[in-house]
Amino acid sequence: MTNLITTPSNGSAILAYGSSSRPHSLRTRIAIGIVALILIIVGMIAYIRLGARIELPEHRILTIVVVPRSIQNTLSGELIASLPLTWRTAIESRSRTPVLLGWAYHPEDGSIRAFASLFRTNSAVASGDIQVRTKGLTHLLTQGELRTERVRINDFSKTFQLAKKHRASWIVDASSLKTALGLEGDLQKPDLVYGTWDGSRGSIDLPSSQASVPEQRQSDMLVILRGNGDEANPLLQSLQTQGINLREIASTPQALFISPSGTRAIWTEISLQDTGKVYAGFDQASLRSFAIPDQTEALELFADAKTAASGTPFIIETPKPDDSAQTTPMAQTNCPGTPRLVISGNAMKNTLNLFHAPETWKKLFNSLRIHETDGGGVICVNE
Repeated sequence: MTNLITTPSNGSAILAYGSSSRPHSLRTRIAIGIVALILIIVGMIAYIRLGARIELPEHRILTIVVVPRSIQNTLSGELIASLPLTWRTAIESRSRTPVLLGWAYHPEDGSIRAFASLFRTNSAVASGDIQVRTKGLTHLLTQGELRTERVRINDFSKTFQLAKKHRASWIVDASSLKTALGLEGDLQKPDLVYGTWDGSRGSIDLPSSQASVPEQRQSDMLVILRGNGDEANPLLQSLQTQGINLREIASTPQALFISPSGTRAIWTEISLQDTGKVYAGFDQASLRSFAIPDQTEALELFADAKTAASGTPFIIETPKPDDSAQTTPMAQTNCPGTPRLVISGNAMKNTLNLFHAPETWKKLFNSLRIHETDGGGVICVNE
C-alpha cells in the first residue's frame, strides 16, 4: 500500500508563497550573508589587533607565550609539577589557543610573583589559592595581590607570531628585572628583549658587540659588556656591594669574569686618565697588561671576592679555591658562537634562588649561556 501525504498550501511556506518572481533572491541572500560574515570577522580581527586590551600585572619581568596542548606534550611530568601553580593550571587546560605565562615584580614587598592569562575561550580549573579575575577577553590567574594594567593585545603581536614557529616565545623587561634585583632600573621605561625557546636551546635579540673578545678563563659568571655603560651599570653596582668599586672609572670594562676567588675586569679600551685611576685605586699585584688574540693591548684587574648580602646572582659565596682558577681556560661547549654571558656553578644557583625556583629546577639547570652568532644570539642550557 502506498501512503500519500498531502499538505495544504496554507500549511507550507513554499506552497503558500507560490513561485518567486525573483529566482535569484536566495543566492542574493546567501551572498549578503557571506559578505556580512566576512565583515564581522574582519572587524573582530581589527578590534583585537588594534584596539582590544587585556588585563595583565604591572612591572612584568618575563612574559612567555605557549600553546598548552603543545607544551604539555614536550615537558616532563616532573617539570610541569614543579612549575608555579598559575602556570601549571594554564598548561593543564590543554588548550590549542596560546596563553601568557609570566613573572611580575611586586614593589610593595619586593617579591616576584607568577601569573597566567588565558583567553575566555579556554577553560581551566583553578584550585588552591589562585585568584581568577575575568575581564574583557581574558581570565587572569594570580597568587596574591598584583597591581594590574590594561595592555593592548597588539603589543604582543611579535611574540604571538614567534610562538607559531617555536615551542615558546618570550619577552623580558630589563628595567623591571634590574629593579627586582635591587639594581638601578626605571619601571616607567620598559627595556624589552625578545626571544624564543625550543628545548635546550633558544634565540635572543642580541646587538652585535663589534668588539675584541678578551681571553676567556673559567669562572662562575662571564659577561662581555662591549664597553657599554648602561649595560654594565647593574653589574658594577652589584660589585660595589662586594667592595669592588669600578663605578668611578669612566671607561667601562669589556668583560667581567666572576668566580669564587674573585672578579677579573678586563679593559681593551681605556683612557690614560682611567688607567691612572685603576693603578692608583688597586694593589699593583692585582694588575697586569697583556695582548688578546687580535693583539689589542688589554688591562686586567683581579680583585679578591668579599662576602656581601645574599640575593644577588653575581655574588659568589664559596670558599676561595687555589689561584689556578684565574688561569684555567673555559670548558669546551657545543653552544655555537662567541660567549657574551655564561652563568654556572653558584652563580646559577643564586639566580634560581632569586626566583624561588624549586629543587627540581636546580637539579635540571646547571648552566646558562648566551652566545653571539652571525644571526643574532643563541641561548644554550647545560652545554
